[in-house]
Parts: sequence; structure tokens; C-alpha cells
Amino acid sequence: LAGLMARKGRRAAPTAGLVLVVLMATAAFAFGHEGHDHGEASTPLPAGDAPQRMSDGGVFLPKPSQRLLSIRTVVAEPEQAQSAVTLVGRVVADPNRSGLVQSINGGRIIVAEGALPRLGQTVSKGEVLALVEQAMSQADRSSLSERIGEIEQEIAIAEAKLTRTRDLAGSFVAPKSQVTDAETELAGLKRRREILLETSGAAEVLKAPIDGVVAAVKAVPGQVVGSADVVFQIVDPSGLWVEALVYADVEPGSLGAANATTSEGTPIKLSFQGFGKTLQQQARVIQFSIENPDERLAVGQPVTVRAFVGKPVSGFILPRSAVVRGGNGETIVWLHAHPERFAPKPVHMEAFDAERVVIRAGLSEGERVVVQGSELINQIR
Repeated sequence: LAGLMARKGRRAAPTAGLVLVVLMATAAFAFGHEGHDHGEASTPLPAGDAPQRMSDGGVFLPKPSQRLLSIRTVVAEPEQAQSAVTLVGRVVADPNRSGLVQSINGGRIIVAEGALPRLGQTVSKGEVLALVEQAMSQADRSSLSERIGEIEQEIAIAEAKLTRTRDLAGSFVAPKSQVTDAETELAGLKRRREILLETSGAAEVLKAPIDGVVAAVKAVPGQVVGSADVVFQIVDPSGLWVEALVYADVEPGSLGAANATTSEGTPIKLSFQGFGKTLQQQARVIQFSIENPDERLAVGQPVTVRAFVGKPVSGFILPRSAVVRGGNGETIVWLHAHPERFAPKPVHMEAFDAERVVIRAGLSEGERVVVQGSELINQIR
């Protein structure tokens, strides 16, 4: 009886195994066709943590690798914006609120009131800044001295004439009109002598042309300056402009609102003033006035100007770094389709400005687009 039972068990074991295989196959078939969803089954996420290209063209990129590559995404939203151009500029003084102090004839710098003005010092219009001792050659000095001597001799003769005329007029021999003529002649000779003496020894006075602060001091006591040398520069800190260069690809007359930033990131609001009709370094000069200038701005400081041009444009506006070239040469963006999966999507784009593009077709609202690291994702194989 025991032997019979053992033989029956051996015959039942293969049968039970066959039944188990059939049940598993049936279950797999049922789960595979439930809802008719073949997407995830056809492109399953690969095992492991290594970035790799998937069979459908997408890229598997684990979270640690995303953080390492500094991947950044944004949600695509249609917007309206105006294109802009980036210009290289610098801060200049408002020509109506600044001034240069120069000597007319040149000479030696003399301190006027204890010391020369220092940088950043506030001055008022008409304030004396320095004196310039006139430079004169030996020949000119000799000629001037000779002329002064002649005038002094004429003055002595005129004084003697005036004395005689007064005596004659007192005895009623000469009319009083001759006394008046002699006095007038003597006064004129004395005035001519004063002018010559002032010319020979008086120093030229340098005064501040406007109210402002001293922006540049280019002289020291005793220095000899020429008529073309700038001794001081006075600037009104509340009146500063920005001057930029515009090349042939941009029409200056089409520029509208503008702003600028310094190398430290300080924002500057600008107002268009005008542009020149002559070329400098193959470019036109365009000028903006600064609204409420920051006290930290300095004349000559470089800035980056962003000027708006043209009419507003509607569409998906993305950074240029978001758009790359696919393997077949078409223009694509990378969509963040899954926490660790990125999918390429062909798009049609147009240039918007130097830093951005506008997507005209291929992108839908709400899709999450990679805007930083697209080139790195595109290189994964």
C-alpha cells in the first residue's frame, strides 16, 4: 500500500507543476493587457543608477546625477514680451550738469585759499579753486617794462600840465574846460598803467563753473599747465548719463525703454536721450539719462545696457540654452517626463534676443522644459 501511494505521488508532481506554470502565464497575460497600457511596459526604466539613453530616444537620469549636472526646469507658459539688445556702455557726466576747469593762457599753479580742492569736495558755482601765475618770456617782460616806463613818463608830463592849467584857470587866464581835459588825460594814463601792471603780475583765477563735487584733480602746487590741460572736473552727482555703442545691426531710432546693470549687479533705470550721426569705432553713440542715480556710481564706470526694441512678441519664451540639436539635426527641447526620465521633443523656434528664443510650435502649455543642462542631457548615450 505504501509503494502504491508513492507511485501515485510521483505521477501527480509533474501534473501540479504544469498547472502552476499555466496559472502564472495566465496572470502575466491578464496584467499585461489590463487597460491596454503598453507604454511603461515597452520602455521600462533601466535598473541601476547610471545615466543612459533609452530605446525610445529618452534619457534615464537618476536624481543624484541631476543634482550633479545642475539640471533646472520650468513649466512652459505662454507670455508676451518685448525683444531687447545688450549694449556695452559706461557712465558719463550730463553735459549740462558738469564742467571742466582750464587755464586760458597756462602758467604755474598757485594755491588760492590754503589748499587745492580735494576729490569729492562739494563746491559752489564761482568758488575760487586755484590761481595760475601767468607765464611770460623775457622779451615780453622787457617790452612790458618799457611800455610801463613810457606811460609813467607821460603821466608825469600830464600832472605838470594839469598843475599849470589850474594856476592859469585860477587867475582867469585859461578856461576851466582845459583843466577838465587835463584831468581826463591824466586819469586815462593812470588806468593804462594799472592794466599793464595787472597783466604783468596778476594771476589768473580758476573758478568752479557749476555747483557739484570735484570728480578729478589733475594739478599740484607749482605745476606748470598749458591752456589745453584740464585742471579740475566738476560733476553734479544727481545728473549722470550712460553712453553706449550701437552697431549696424540695430537701428538706434527703434530703441525704447532701457535699463542697465553694473558689474556688482546694481540696477539702473534709463531714459533715452538721443544718438549721434557719426561713427565711433564703426558704431553710433547712443545716450541715456539715469533716473535717480545711485550715489555709488562713478563717471567712467562700465555698465551693461539692455534696450528694448520692436513690438511685443507672444509665445513660449525660453533661454537659448534650453534648445539643442538632436541626432538628426532637428531642433529639440528636453521635457522632464518622469522624475528620472527626460524625453526629447522637436520644436520650431525663432530668435527673440541675444539670450532668449520664442517657441512657435511643438510645445504645449504646462509641460516642464529643461532650461539648464540640456546640452549635458543631449550628450548621454
